[in-house]
Amino acid sequence: MGPVRSAFPEGAPCWADVRLPDVEAGKRFYGDLFGWTFDEGAGAERGYYTAAYSEDRAVSALEPLVPSPSAPRRLARTLAAPGVRPSTSSTSPCTRHAESTHQTPRGRPSGDEGDGTRGSSPVLGATGPAWTVHFAVRDAYATAARVARSGGRIVSGPLSVGTAATMALVTDRDGGMFGLWQAGSDLGFEVTGEPGAFCWSELRVRDTVRADTFYESVFGYAAVDTEDAGDGLRLWAPAGSVPGPRTAVAGRRTAAVGPPTGRFLVHFGTAGLDATVADAVRLGGAVRVAAHPTAYGRVAVLADDQGALFAVRETDREEPRAASRARRGGV
Repeated sequence: MGPVRSAFPEGAPCWADVRLPDVEAGKRFYGDLFGWTFDEGAGAERGYYTAAYSEDRAVSALEPLVPSPSAPRRLARTLAAPGVRPSTSSTSPCTRHAESTHQTPRGRPSGDEGDGTRGSSPVLGATGPAWTVHFAVRDAYATAARVARSGGRIVSGPLSVGTAATMALVTDRDGGMFGLWQAGSDLGFEVTGEPGAFCWSELRVRDTVRADTFYESVFGYAAVDTEDAGDGLRLWAPAGSVPGPRTAVAGRRTAAVGPPTGRFLVHFGTAGLDATVADAVRLGGAVRVAAHPTAYGRVAVLADDQGALFAVRETDREEPRAASRARRGGV
């Protein structure tokens, strides 16, 4: 938990971004909710892709749901800007860029969403504004090929951004979008496991065999099934590790009650769940799944004021913490 010091293991979430109809409104919502500040100058040349920071550390990004006609449909890129620091106001234009020695893409390939699902079952947050989780891979081209062989679809990429990273957008067999991130100089998240930062990601599906077969083939996950608050949770750990709470990087939950999520649900940490939920509602968001206990802390599923689904989880419990421990080699 805390600042990132080394590369993420294969198959671990390493970045997350959200597509919204109104990025400025998104900055107001998430800036107020989590205290994030935002990159200044993410204009048309970068597809209006706007990086978000918690205490000067990159935690996510916002981008338009429908790119501007003048925006190139390619990887948005944030180049280093020496001497520029983040604004202290999360609701005003912010000025945080990477340090002059750290060039970052802070972007992703543009592509059509294609978030359909099998049959006619309703899917929570399947279309429209949505968060996308990106997973660390050693070879984006080889992983994209495994996605296609396993029945998924390559939406865009793989594309390289200099020496920073090689990325692709893909879907699983049911249309759930996720990203592939082959790190170069840019590792992705600069902090995890703290309030206002990424702490976990999981799928909620009805056809568990279908999901398990796909993701375990693509990422080579080691897996173990658990019972969490009476809800089947399968923990996924990097290949070659002993799967369990301390090694898990992501998970799959059985949607026995309520709708599935269609794609990975990003979780952000909070020191006070009830206050964060109340703040989200005050800011125009909505509660999709009320706060409830899990073996790893209380969790609530929310929608922001534009409908993008995310979860918040109290960070006072131990594992699984996804990238935080696994990425830093257990330090």
